[in-house]
Amino acid sequence: MVARNSAAGPFVIFDLETNGIGGDIIEIGAVLCSGPDVADEFESLVHTEEPMQTDTARLTDLSDAGLVDSPSLRDALLRFGDFVGNRPLIAHNGFGFDFRKLDEAADSVGLDPLPGTRLDTLELAHLVFPRAGEGMIRDSQGGRPPPGRKLEHLANWFRLEYSVLHRALNDSRLTHRVLMAMIEVLNRDEPSRRLQRWILARGDHPWSGFIEVPANPPDLADVVPLPPKTRREEPSGQFDIPTLERAFQAGGVLMAEREPRLPQMQMAQAVATALSNGGQHLIEAPTGTGKTLAYVVPAIEYARSSGRTVAVSTFSHVLQNQILATLEELEQEIGQFNWVLLKGRHNYVNLEALEAEFDEDPPDVDTALALAVICRWVAETPTGDWEDLRTPAIDGRVRVFNHLRWKLRVEYPPGPVLTALDERDFYRRAREAIGNAHIAVLNHALLIVSDYWQTHAKHAVIDEAHQLEDAATSALSEEVGSLYLDDLLQRRSQFLRSWRDPPPQKGPSVVGTR
Repeated sequence: MVARNSAAGPFVIFDLETNGIGGDIIEIGAVLCSGPDVADEFESLVHTEEPMQTDTARLTDLSDAGLVDSPSLRDALLRFGDFVGNRPLIAHNGFGFDFRKLDEAADSVGLDPLPGTRLDTLELAHLVFPRAGEGMIRDSQGGRPPPGRKLEHLANWFRLEYSVLHRALNDSRLTHRVLMAMIEVLNRDEPSRRLQRWILARGDHPWSGFIEVPANPPDLADVVPLPPKTRREEPSGQFDIPTLERAFQAGGVLMAEREPRLPQMQMAQAVATALSNGGQHLIEAPTGTGKTLAYVVPAIEYARSSGRTVAVSTFSHVLQNQILATLEELEQEIGQFNWVLLKGRHNYVNLEALEAEFDEDPPDVDTALALAVICRWVAETPTGDWEDLRTPAIDGRVRVFNHLRWKLRVEYPPGPVLTALDERDFYRRAREAIGNAHIAVLNHALLIVSDYWQTHAKHAVIDEAHQLEDAATSALSEEVGSLYLDDLLQRRSQFLRSWRDPPPQKGPSVVGTR
């Protein structure tokens, strides 16, 4: 390991409290740290002429009267600048709020921005938890990510005790503790963590000064776990609709923590009858029916009894994620069954393309951050589809994420298994898993443009069916944008110029025909 020592050197973590999201700064708090130790603290209220907003007063327990005798904004910023000096400056969601607000305030009173290196612990949280978010299914190792990357989410995840939030000094102290906990995770001796640290250092990202940098990267095949082997049990041949109905009634296996709903039971009965008898059945399910459970459970039981995969198709990502969470939840209630999420190949990460990035020239800072996030994600994701990577909080600043999603997508159907990465290919494993799946979750576009799923699934439940026509129109249409047209016209102009004015021949040309 090649250790970096900046983490031991002094850095400042700060937080601002403002009078509403766009209001004046009313408090500055900061801690001066050397690694895990806090050497000094800074705290200052700030006078403002703005009346205190009700929500701000409730969150901070501050009042107009409490700010009357506080320092002016200029005086508070001058004192804060003396406290910081040229040291690195760290804030949680700093690039999204605190740094911008601090610079705007300094400019408003004629002061220069603080000169030190700036780091955002929200970006560090993406490195540590690339799948953080509400409603996420378990990762490939059976763990579940935090529900978000807010300071309190991270503190709760690390089981850090804290008292009052939304006071600048308290939040700065807690950010420091969360920072050290995340650095500890990032420094773990796991292939994915070693690869993250190597990439950050290769791109000379400022966070690489806080970590232990390996001399060489691990192989990507050591980062991505092999897919679990699954098989489908022999079909039971028993699909008893009355037994299924009882599961939705009071005291039923599905109602331990749910309230029975008559429309839900009636819909489940209708779905079960349609699956059993064949044909088509159209159901209008009003809000509050609990439709997801009403069609997923009959589909699972029918697949168990018949040995046939049932496809479930949706239009929106939101509903698709809800179905996956429901399937995971049901495994605890009705026993183990197999399910797979199958999308078009462009939705999946291409592991070989990702590995090729390591042979390119050293990345810039933002690309290093994005690649490091992705390299931990491929170690965790159970599906490998880009929707499972949750980065919207920093996509606006680290714009390379969108480019990498396009650059590192699967372009072609899988060929024979020749390498260790082929064995781990997410698109390949999704296509292969459908053969042993009880439930295959699709989107409308794939349902329409691909017939691959029909090889294994002879029954389909189409949710959000009113969107099917729009999905078909979109999936079967080609669009040409202005950028493409401009490029096409430029290429045509270049061709015409070269045709009119061909370059001089350097020697005789020989053309053979037969």
